[in-house]
Amino acid sequence: MIARRRRRRTPLPRHLLAAAGTATLLFDLPAQQTPLRDAAAIATDWLRRLDDAFGKRELNAYLDSFAPDHRGLHEVLQQRLADWLVDQPGRQRTSTLIGELQDRGSRLVAQVRHQIAGPLGGATAPFVEQVYLVFARRGDELVPTLEVELPAAYAPGAADQPFRCPPCNFEMGGLPEWLCVPVGDDRGRALETATFVLLGTDVTCELQIDVRPEPMPADKVIHDLTATATRLALPSTAGAVLPWQPRAMPTPPAGFSSCQRTLELPADQRADLHVACFGRLSHTLLVRGRADTMQAQTKALAALLATYRMVDVDCDRMQLGAFALAVHTGSKLTGVDFANERFGITCTGPTAWNAHLRAGGHAFQCIWSCPEKRGRLYLTGYAAPRDLPWQPAEADTVLINLCRNGQVEVTGDSGWQDRAGCDGKVRDLVLADKVPGDARRRWLRAIVFADLLVILDGCTAVGDEDPLRQARDSLRRR
Repeated sequence: MIARRRRRRTPLPRHLLAAAGTATLLFDLPAQQTPLRDAAAIATDWLRRLDDAFGKRELNAYLDSFAPDHRGLHEVLQQRLADWLVDQPGRQRTSTLIGELQDRGSRLVAQVRHQIAGPLGGATAPFVEQVYLVFARRGDELVPTLEVELPAAYAPGAADQPFRCPPCNFEMGGLPEWLCVPVGDDRGRALETATFVLLGTDVTCELQIDVRPEPMPADKVIHDLTATATRLALPSTAGAVLPWQPRAMPTPPAGFSSCQRTLELPADQRADLHVACFGRLSHTLLVRGRADTMQAQTKALAALLATYRMVDVDCDRMQLGAFALAVHTGSKLTGVDFANERFGITCTGPTAWNAHLRAGGHAFQCIWSCPEKRGRLYLTGYAAPRDLPWQPAEADTVLINLCRNGQVEVTGDSGWQDRAGCDGKVRDLVLADKVPGDARRRWLRAIVFADLLVILDGCTAVGDEDPLRQARDSLRRR
């Protein structure tokens, strides 16, 4: 059986419509403001105090140091700290400021490097993470209001510099009152995700970039997103789907579509959805917060939306998705042949099956499906979170979750084995659906390397197993 282990500090899955946030501005800014030269010293002292609470595993003391602007993002911080501290004694953290504090009007923003030492699941070097730590001025003092994690390699630009990704074909932001927080590839559930936080409020705008198997009109995407909100048990009242023309794109190119819709949510929350589609790429902008706050911040919201634009409207729109996937994940498809140059993984899917690439929440993913709906095959790679190497025991946690979420039980298990010609350890599982009368055959192969966990998950009708066996045998790492 798969041994149950404590959950690894793996990426927390996120979805565009699943985040919550209910806080309001807790106090008005005083007329007197702390000079930046003194603010840096105060911020450094706050880092020392927070590091001390981290080292003593005083989770509540750490969280209570904040006067949170955004309850939802504060809950994300709580979960991240719990992953580090619960049942994990002996970890210590040292934090330092990176560069100068940014004066963003109502808030001061510090970029901070956390270096964490102690028991780290097999890693020998300290773990390093980057965060934004946001402060409000209160007289001569500073009070932390927000801490959000940044991707490890992210190098923020100036406050007036837009967030831009040519492969994903978009540009947005560059307004000091909006803090841009990119989401790491291992934490978002899309090709690219970024959250824009309206400082001092509970309002956020999440930008999500998706690549779809085929081009899809914007109104279909927005209907699907509304249906997703319902599946996630978010009761809502959906307004009409209305036209939306991005202000920075007065003349849309051929094949471009866009629209908008408002969702009234529980607890006096409101969500404004804006969707733009071009080729296989879809750009979704979700503005969310308390309805009264969003009404009061109408000008700020309009200013942010006015910065959105597609970078290149003269390109081959049918090649946009493949190019973005190749740049972000290193993956490409040639017929049914999958190759990931970044990790050296190759696999040949069943002949005549449909194949497409996906991104978000993993290093890469390829899906093959039978045109007659008699089977499917998923190849998924999970990169090791930064400096923490994969171990078989850690991979077991992923396998347990896959079996639980797929409602299957294990009927055969090879255990972790060394295989000739493979540098990683291999484990084969035979699975059975818990649905009575289901005659499909399902199996799973997992290969764990220090830097990568690869899972090949196949399901087919009885008697059609040979194409999946051939695909499994073709899986290689160069």
